[in-house]
Amino acid sequence: MALQAGFGAFLSLVDSRNKESNIPYRISQAAFDAWVAAANFGAQDATGLGQLFTRTQALSGMTLVRKGVNKYTYDDAVVPPAPDDNVYGFDKLAFVYRGTGTRDQVITIPGRLDTAYTVGSDGISVALIDGAAVEDWVTSMEAVVVGIQGGLVTVLSGRVAR
Repeated sequence: MALQAGFGAFLSLVDSRNKESNIPYRISQAAFDAWVAAANFGAQDATGLGQLFTRTQALSGMTLVRKGVNKYTYDDAVVPPAPDDNVYGFDKLAFVYRGTGTRDQVITIPGRLDTAYTVGSDGISVALIDGAAVEDWVTSMEAVVVGIQGGLVTVLSGRVAR
């Protein structure tokens, strides 16, 4: 494995149907560092990345929801699962969660591992308390994820999805 540092940015815009679109960018470390070092929002907007965001918004009639940067690690020598493993991104687990307020959110995990969760008698629902990987995942989600309207989240339900 050859782990590398990567730097990303994103611009999220919302349309007339309140549907959010995310525009991801892979950026240089210099652009990331300048954004992070900026003293305030105005200074961030003056960076090269801030100008890219402003110029991108000028090409769209949508409304800004959020923008930002992230640092990540990626493997430049990744080997995918073997074809005989039958692991596909369209086979998903979907979980509904909520922070402060009443707006539910959904997160999906692609390539579900059938041995890692307990499915209900309906063949669709996923047990949140199962003494296994799902329960550990719920604990981690509820400890660090913040909902769209703020506040730490509560995972409400899970299901097998496509």
